[in-house]
Amino acid sequence: MSRRGLRVLIALMLCCLTRDVRAVEDGTSRCDAALLPQIDISTETSYLRVAYLELVDASSYGRERKGGKINAIIQDLPIGASYSEFSERRQSYAREVRLDVTREEARSFFRQSLTAEQLKAWTQCITAHTPGVRVRMRDDDRDGVVAEVRYDEGPGLSRTVSVQVVGGSVASSGKASISFNLPHGGMKSLYLRRSDPGATIRVVVNAEVYSDHALSRWPPPVLCSAPSLLRQASSYDRGENLAGDANSVTGADPSKVPLLEYAFNVPPGCAYTGIAIAYSSPEIRHTQVLIDGENVHASALAEATGETVVTDTLRPGARLMHAGYLRVTIRRIGDHGRHVIPYIRSIALVP
Repeated sequence: MSRRGLRVLIALMLCCLTRDVRAVEDGTSRCDAALLPQIDISTETSYLRVAYLELVDASSYGRERKGGKINAIIQDLPIGASYSEFSERRQSYAREVRLDVTREEARSFFRQSLTAEQLKAWTQCITAHTPGVRVRMRDDDRDGVVAEVRYDEGPGLSRTVSVQVVGGSVASSGKASISFNLPHGGMKSLYLRRSDPGATIRVVVNAEVYSDHALSRWPPPVLCSAPSLLRQASSYDRGENLAGDANSVTGADPSKVPLLEYAFNVPPGCAYTGIAIAYSSPEIRHTQVLIDGENVHASALAEATGETVVTDTLRPGARLMHAGYLRVTIRRIGDHGRHVIPYIRSIALVP
């Protein structure tokens, strides 16, 4: 299922399962502020920076602005900028680095990458007896994750809680949904099994006017700090490039075919957020780039650079690329019968 499809499905779950239009904010959202002081944005990792910005809300904006991290990322944010202005610049920054990270994904990233000590304040906030329903994911592994569902509202009260799972199922029943009653101050733990080893699990929890959602990824998102060169043309002179290299699946002359495909092995140890393709082209040649069959950019490598080699960095949304097989497809589009693709100098993984 595509990222857009997953977002629509989660929105429908929240809409259809919540029976009161006065529903309060998601339970764990109020605890995001406890994560922000623990986040170090000193590295140049774009994913980490976009994820940090996504967790900043109106209540934490002033404090984070004074702390300096926001301006270290968005350096042209005006003095005295309102939260609304910040939100617009945050979106612009995400577009510039070609990353699409939701608040849910950002929260999951830091939950799985920060230490227990760094998460202490966040965990205390999640487990505190504040009104609402909250879901906390823990003990992630390749097969599944434990989801703790908590409900608080007032002495003597109880609510029916509905849980929907995407990318997995409740282990005890094998089904993707479950409902149960929780009293005020109650908690229920559910082991959720991934549909496939390593599949991302998304959970949506509703208790009438209260809702929450969370996700679990495997393996844990340990980001790389430096690029990794996948392949470079042994002799680059605008007539010889990666197309004729043995690493090319097609092994074809780029002057004769509109498509090139490469098979790579991502090195182990950490995850990358995108690929950087260095190329040159005497004219505008609109090119589509796919990673494992997923369209990363509809019109990439599209500059007329002449003899100059430039680099286009492409990122597949919020997906992280871990150790294992990676297929990169480069093909010409909208060429009106002209099938020449840009001259590819190198392909590298980027953090």
